[in-house]
Amino acid sequence: MADNKSQNIQHLLVIEDDQGKRMITLQEATCSIGREPSNTIVLYSPRISRQHAILLRTTNPEVDGYLFRIIDGNLQGNRSRNGLMINGEKCFSHDLIYGDEIVFAEEIKARYYVSSNPSDIEFLVSCESNELSGFLQTMHNPFQTLSTSKLSSRDLKDSNEASLVRLASYPELFLYPILEVNLFGKIIYLNPAAVQEFSNIREEGVKHPLIHGIIESIHNNTKDFHVRQVKVGHKVFEQSIHYFAESELIRSYIIDVTERKLAEEALKRAYENLELRVEERTSELKTANEHLQAEITERQKAEEEVRFIQKMMQAISDSSNFQSALGIALQMVCDFTDLCYAEAWIPNYSGTSLQYGSFWHRDELPLRQLQQRRQHQTFAPHEGLPGRTWVSKQPEFFNNLQAYADTLLLDGSESLTTGLSIPLIDKTQVVAVLVFFGYEACREDVRVIKLISTAAVHIGSLMRRRQAEDALRSSHATNRALLTAIPDWMFRISKNGTIVNFHDPKIYPLPLPTADFIGKNLADVLPIDVAQLLLNCMNKALQTNEVQIIEYQLQIHDRLLDYETRIAVSSTEEIMAIVRDITERKQAEAEIRNALEREKELNELKSRFVSIASHEFRTPLATILSSAQLIENYSQKWSDEKKISHLHRIQNSVRHMTELLNDVLLINKAEVGKLEFNPIPISLSCFCQEIIEDIQLTSTDHKIVFEDKSECEIINADQKLLRHILTNLLSNAIKYSPSKENVYFDLDDRDNNIVFKVRDEGIGIPEKEQGEIFTSFNRASNVGTISGTGLGLSIIKRSVDLHGGHIELDSTLGVGTTFTIKLPLESVV
Repeated sequence: MADNKSQNIQHLLVIEDDQGKRMITLQEATCSIGREPSNTIVLYSPRISRQHAILLRTTNPEVDGYLFRIIDGNLQGNRSRNGLMINGEKCFSHDLIYGDEIVFAEEIKARYYVSSNPSDIEFLVSCESNELSGFLQTMHNPFQTLSTSKLSSRDLKDSNEASLVRLASYPELFLYPILEVNLFGKIIYLNPAAVQEFSNIREEGVKHPLIHGIIESIHNNTKDFHVRQVKVGHKVFEQSIHYFAESELIRSYIIDVTERKLAEEALKRAYENLELRVEERTSELKTANEHLQAEITERQKAEEEVRFIQKMMQAISDSSNFQSALGIALQMVCDFTDLCYAEAWIPNYSGTSLQYGSFWHRDELPLRQLQQRRQHQTFAPHEGLPGRTWVSKQPEFFNNLQAYADTLLLDGSESLTTGLSIPLIDKTQVVAVLVFFGYEACREDVRVIKLISTAAVHIGSLMRRRQAEDALRSSHATNRALLTAIPDWMFRISKNGTIVNFHDPKIYPLPLPTADFIGKNLADVLPIDVAQLLLNCMNKALQTNEVQIIEYQLQIHDRLLDYETRIAVSSTEEIMAIVRDITERKQAEAEIRNALEREKELNELKSRFVSIASHEFRTPLATILSSAQLIENYSQKWSDEKKISHLHRIQNSVRHMTELLNDVLLINKAEVGKLEFNPIPISLSCFCQEIIEDIQLTSTDHKIVFEDKSECEIINADQKLLRHILTNLLSNAIKYSPSKENVYFDLDDRDNNIVFKVRDEGIGIPEKEQGEIFTSFNRASNVGTISGTGLGLSIIKRSVDLHGGHIELDSTLGVGTTFTIKLPLESVV
């Protein structure tokens, strides 16, 4: 073989990658090839490994010339991710020959050439990339003229072995320890780093952890390369073992992974602590949720009671007289408590007995007969249930009236079991007694009794007002009684704001910060802003002669109270101000507003569902209708293929509507806590492949790139829920990706989790909307006309929760979205 030096042979590599086509002159003895910028030759593609291959110059000692050998992986023995293809065949190592085609990661191509013509080299270095192809076809292989007697196949093999021996000198420069032994365990070579790190390795020999078992591992392994972890003292090392069969040499590259192991252990402990905290937090959330549910139930009851009181107040206020108001109140209380009979007993004018006032009962014969008997009765103090309450002035409840029939009923009725009596008290005087009866025995409900007592207060208030009105029309004394009955403060105030006189209801706190106010101006006894507000309303009332109503707050005895003042003109120079404490009413109104707001939110959610559902049903229904009409009118003119096409459109539309209904039913089950979880053994890889095949049948514009790194073959999981999870994620990735874009689906198991990762390069999700993406009927604002219900991700979230898993979202607007689902192995395997 003629020497390269004498002929000035240049070795060339023509590369074609994402950066275009370029030519590289090979001069170094060892070249690293990969994606990292630190490599001698950099390939521009994300599918290329960081250190994809090694290009080794091989020299024949007998001939002053060399060739190049390409080896898959790096110097530590780690293979590349996507491998090498030489002339269409996958291989680990290859001695390059003029014209060889090298394919990295199935897409990056390179060709190897040699040339001894200086003008060719000069042209190749200076020419543009688009001129290379034509020129390379005309190049001459200088090795074709060399004598084969000088470099036989045996010479080439010896040359390669010599090159490997020459490469062995490089370990002297390595920072990592390198060890070489023969098949008898005898140490052949230690680089300086190994001598410094393992000073006693020669004395221990085969007993040293790095040598112990290495010969057996070579015999037991069919591969020339494997990796193991060895503990030496307090350190842990990763030992890459290479066996060179030609020289019966075992070489080990040793890397200290102690810190990595410690970090892994720390990470594992942190994960375990996190799991513990998650369990604790879950328990806390469960308890809080139970408390919240109880509070919600309690609040709902309170809201129902408030609505009942409001309805009753309105009905009583609208009644024409006191008797009709009593009848309305009795009926409403019975309807609310499911009691069957009610009556009101009113003291006579002499105050010696109670007489029948009003009644209400169900339309039943025994109750009509009971009413006919009792309307002619009277009760003296302590007599019967009404008489007892008249004297005690306290509500009374009985759930076994028959045990006291002789003293409580006094009418021989044997069908009534439950009894409740409520006094209507005006100051200290009982103005009426309300009595209610029921058939069925029940426990005493303090809440219901308090509610009816509150209603009784309103009825009593109405009674007092009506009586006061009658008295006002009849005489001055009646007018005074009316003023006494009104539970409001009344002030006479002059035109300039001076307080002239007042009426005191006694039972309510004074609505002024000071008790010394007669003869003083409003500005002297009230905060300046409240005083000015009252003066403005007074002036307006005097100008318009109309009643003015204002509300304000005052700090009374360290409490902030709400007041309502009605200002009416009583003379040309004076007004009457009626002041009422409305603090409780304001609080009740606030609670009612909150309840109405929650009801509004619920109605909005229902409206969103109706809107989305109607929109989603419209398209498939239109498709079904149009296809059915076309088949009906033109099927006799169509080919069988066109008929089948329209039938398929109908079937696909029906399937779409069915899937929508299934989603709604499924989310409804999840909302009420009835979503079932039935785990069964599933072949994970086959299951994923099946889902991908089903989706690819309906989506030909996108390719799902599936990468299975998992070593877990069988898992226990709910097949239906898992199919919902993966189908929805992959369908969404396709739906929101541009046409012809790939969707990437990765399966892995790490950190005791089965990990599913679905990544697309689509429209992405706005960052501000990512927090609500798992809410039912919620869709991102950038979906445009892309169809959808907003239920898919909500179903996925609930399905993942049932598996005890976790879902993560990473999305950038306009770049793409990645969903990562982790299902714990201890809960699914």
